[in-house]
Amino acid sequence: MAGLSCYNPPQIVPFRQNIEDPAMPRIALSLLLLLAFQIPSPAAVPVIYSTDLYHPHDDPDDHYDLACLYSLPELDVKGIVIDMANIDQKRPYQGEGKKPGLVAIEQMKHLTGKSVPCVTGLEHALKSVDDPATDQPESTQGAVNLILSVLRKSDEKVCLFTVGSLVDVAAACNREPELLRKKVRAIYINAGTGPDGYQEEWNVRLDQNAYRRILLSDLPLKWYPCFGHDGYFTHFIVDQTEILGSAPAPLRAYFAYALDRSTEEPISFLTRECPPPQGPRNMWCTPSFVDLAGRKIYKTARGYEALADPPQPDAVPVDCYQMEPVELSQSKAPSSATESGVAATYLDRQQDLIGKKSLEPDGQPDCQVRITGLPSGKVIQKATLTGPRNGIWLDRPNPDRWLFTLEPEGDTRLLTFSFWAHGQHRLELQYDDQSTQGVTFHVYFPGSPYFEARLGAAKSNVRVIRKVESAYTEVMASVLKNLLSSGELVPQQ
Repeated sequence: MAGLSCYNPPQIVPFRQNIEDPAMPRIALSLLLLLAFQIPSPAAVPVIYSTDLYHPHDDPDDHYDLACLYSLPELDVKGIVIDMANIDQKRPYQGEGKKPGLVAIEQMKHLTGKSVPCVTGLEHALKSVDDPATDQPESTQGAVNLILSVLRKSDEKVCLFTVGSLVDVAAACNREPELLRKKVRAIYINAGTGPDGYQEEWNVRLDQNAYRRILLSDLPLKWYPCFGHDGYFTHFIVDQTEILGSAPAPLRAYFAYALDRSTEEPISFLTRECPPPQGPRNMWCTPSFVDLAGRKIYKTARGYEALADPPQPDAVPVDCYQMEPVELSQSKAPSSATESGVAATYLDRQQDLIGKKSLEPDGQPDCQVRITGLPSGKVIQKATLTGPRNGIWLDRPNPDRWLFTLEPEGDTRLLTFSFWAHGQHRLELQYDDQSTQGVTFHVYFPGSPYFEARLGAAKSNVRVIRKVESAYTEVMASVLKNLLSSGELVPQQ
């Protein structure tokens, strides 16, 4: 199988060959627990897990997700794919480059005794929605080969669970679509911005064609958008000290190793007594893991728990979210918006025409919007542009704000400003007679998928999450805490 592989199934190839330290106490695992990890129950859910897991990390939520994966004995993990779609995008602390997060997988193997085949995937986005990516280097084909091999050999349908881009899954689908139709139980997609049109979330941008290929396919899909509106998203924030305060010490060491971006020997590090990490952490995938394992959420004496078996009689079931049918179709992203006679048409972001705090170009392409419908005979005294993430631009120099220009172009005005963030922007105008006008428009990334959504479609193959509980964040944080401290991942000593 092509691609970097930390394992050679069915025999494991250790990340470090035969790591043994007589002075290092091993984590005690009973024979029963060891067998439970290595021999899935007959009802276990076969799954291939795809993650953009790196060390040093891009985002440590990937390490939380990996811990969730290994904490659910209902899952029979057939293979782990390390999604390489953003391997070339480095953060400042990643120095000369980042590497696939094999150390985290090796640490999980040591903690649980669970050996899983692991390969790296394609490093370039698909050139089109039907690109099979067979022209990409042989060394990067391991993930697609693993997906297809597992599906061919499996006697039952397999779940594909993705927490990054969809590049390897889409390439596999383009090569053998009938195999996926026959052998895929469901594709779990933790990406996107929900059924609100524009799809501009990070995982989508990594490979927009792959995202289109899978979301618009006829395969059974479980969609967990990261962001969105009207409850169609999974994002929540946790306090890491609260989440990991009661977790087993080896698991706290696992997170410390990742968060500190350690270069020390990874297995012996797990014996250290590390305090729980501090500060908030963005999380997304907890509900999709709960659903993948077939668990239900209950309110118990421990808060909120995702349980596999019927709980005690005093436990109360909690319907925190529901999966709604939705039918998606591709549409061209609208570029125009009209309000009170003023129309704004987003043109593009290709030319460099202005700087952030200077009228001189700064080497970055700028946004341009054509404004029509402005009244003749009125003089604009003041103009303000606002955007997502507290972005504010002014039509005159200000040390704290960026600049924009609103230049005449025939009977229209051409609005030019430095890009800050995608999403809704609003231009507010005040005239010399003190009257005002405004218009809201959307700035999107080039090539962003845009979906028309029909909710409630009875025959749809797509189910999308929608929060129905106002305490969603509290519930999910408690579920995650109890999942990681339950003893199913690292047996309590």
